Amino acid sequence: MPKILIDGFNPSSYPIHDYVTLRSNVSSPVDFTGWWLIVENQSGRYIFPPGFILGPGQSVNIHSGVGTNNPGDLYVGLPSSIWIVSNNCAYLRCSSGELVDHHRVK
Repeated sequence: MPKILIDGFNPSSYPIHDYVTLRSNVSSPVDFTGWWLIVENQSGRYIFPPGFILGPGQSVNIHSGVGTNNPGDLYVGLPSSIWIVSNNCAYLRCSSGELVDHHRVK
């Protein structure tokens, strides 16, 4: 199982600035096809775009709001912020459904 860490949150009342950061802690690229990020206090989940690759030591921000995906920023497309909720938790799961990491907003 590749070690991808939920590295922290940037809570904001503006969805475009509200994000969770994932960081790769492995020495080879990781293909996120089929991976998803679940938010504890929300009913939905974010499914990573097919073919999204996170390189060794790289980070990506998963924004609540709307934007254009690029190698460092991905967008859920919601009209409201999800990481601003205190005590919310993010769960990262790989394509087999296995828990990769989880982290709680402080």
